[in-house]
Amino acid sequence: MIDLSLKLLAISHIISRVEINHNSLVARDKWDESYDYIVVGAGSAGCVVAARLAEDLNTTVLLLEAGGPQNSISDMPGM
Repeated sequence: MIDLSLKLLAISHIISRVEINHNSLVARDKWDESYDYIVVGAGSAGCVVAARLAEDLNTTVLLLEAGGPQNSISDMPGM
């Protein structure tokens, strides 16, 4: 029983560290002053549109998505 408790504690610690690292990647030190395209909404259509626009290496694309900090559950499809 103690072995299972230690394993669960270790897993929860790892997940919390991943969440901290993931959410720290969201903050950017530098933003461009202007973009050629701004796509609002990173749903399935917004991501496709932004990806197609970004295929031209001479353009800059900003993809915006509202929402709070993410966690490891939100990174899993279908959760």
